[in-house]
Amino acid sequence: MPYTESVNGLIDEYIEKSRSVIANSRPGDGLMGFGNDPKKNPCHMEFYESMERLINEMVASSPDPGEASSVAEILIKAPETISCPDMCRWTLVAARQLAIPLIPYVTPEAKAELKAWFNDFVPRRERLPVEKKLYSALSE
Repeated sequence: MPYTESVNGLIDEYIEKSRSVIANSRPGDGLMGFGNDPKKNPCHMEFYESMERLINEMVASSPDPGEASSVAEILIKAPETISCPDMCRWTLVAARQLAIPLIPYVTPEAKAELKAWFNDFVPRRERLPVEKKLYSALSE
């Protein structure tokens, strides 16, 4: 499962970079727009763009349903299941939408499990527009 390993590797690398950014920041960085705000560090966008390229490559190769299911599960569950700095959580939430192109390749069983998990862990009234799109794709 090379894509599964690559997705996990990208997430691990992103979290490590984020922790490094936080560790190297000075007190007050980002406060009132001054200094180097860790939340505005390029590592967030670099992670998202790298993940997007990887998912597009995966979709173009018509992935195996098992691997598509694994990668979709990682992307969908990451914000709730991976221990990371708070500032990373929102990037991981945004990255959930990258699972949408994988949904047609996901096994029906995995799709049902992901839908049930998503319904339990992401309250309907708190869902962002990308999460609503994702839930809609899981419901088809």
